[in-house]
Amino acid sequence: MDDNNAGFHHYHLRQIPKLFAVGGGESALLASRELPPLCLRLSDSDEAYSYHPGAHRIDIVAGTEAPLLYVLPGEQWQEFVSKPLIESANKATNRNESSILNADIDAEQLTRWQQVLQLLYAATARAID
Repeated sequence: MDDNNAGFHHYHLRQIPKLFAVGGGESALLASRELPPLCLRLSDSDEAYSYHPGAHRIDIVAGTEAPLLYVLPGEQWQEFVSKPLIESANKATNRNESSILNADIDAEQLTRWQQVLQLLYAATARAID
């Protein structure tokens, strides 16, 4: 496992769950209501995590069990955490490096997931500092 994959795993298995364990991430949780699950997968491996909005937290599940799928190269993972989802998707699609795979993704859902991920990642960064 390279450093990018290790960071991807650590972030999903340790940092995000730790945030919810200490009562953080409420804004992201509220923003995720009524959204279908979203999966993030690294294109250069089988590594994937799905975000499943729930009543008290957003569950992070290993695997691709989500109707919305976003794929990105492992080397872009750290950059992805700090950039908007739609901006990353547009730039990556132009470079053909990563893409939204589901043709049925609703633009409103993608925009809402962008907000959720930005809130979640910002809260996680604050909790770590």
